[in-house]
Amino acid sequence: MNNPTPSLRITSKKLEVALYLFIFIFAFIADRLTKIWALRNLVSKNITLFQGLDLSLVWNRGVSWGLFSFKSAFKFNLLLLVILFVILFFCFHTYKMFKDGFNVFFETLIFAGAISNLYDRIFYKGVIDFIDFYIGNYHWPIFNLADVFVVIGVCGLFWRYVFYAYFTKSKRS
Repeated sequence: MNNPTPSLRITSKKLEVALYLFIFIFAFIADRLTKIWALRNLVSKNITLFQGLDLSLVWNRGVSWGLFSFKSAFKFNLLLLVILFVILFFCFHTYKMFKDGFNVFFETLIFAGAISNLYDRIFYKGVIDFIDFYIGNYHWPIFNLADVFVVIGVCGLFWRYVFYAYFTKSKRS
């Protein structure tokens, strides 16, 4: 018999889990390493990579674009709990989508970015942002690699649902 024992068989579901785990770990570690680099190299200086892109360390105690940035420890911790709740809800949603046979690539990117920024909030009391993109005097809010993963994931989910709705509707017509 050439059949491997059941414990040695690799199912496509196990490979899929391994792939999503790899994507999560890669994104999380890439963000952590860039933030460690920023903490070591940007504390007292800015680096201009080219006109329109600087590296400049800032601390974000709020959410996107510094919204809900609180100096109060109570409000900061309350925001932290809300973010944790949203991440847990999203985690359960992603697990359900995966169990129902959906591709969760974009959810994995969002999850990796959210967990890395949550790590910052817990251990540094703020998110480490350092990528400063600008055109002339207009500066986009400073961000980090985790934010890039979240934005790619959200855009991917948006397009997935738009195309899914379009193709589902056109099949019914």
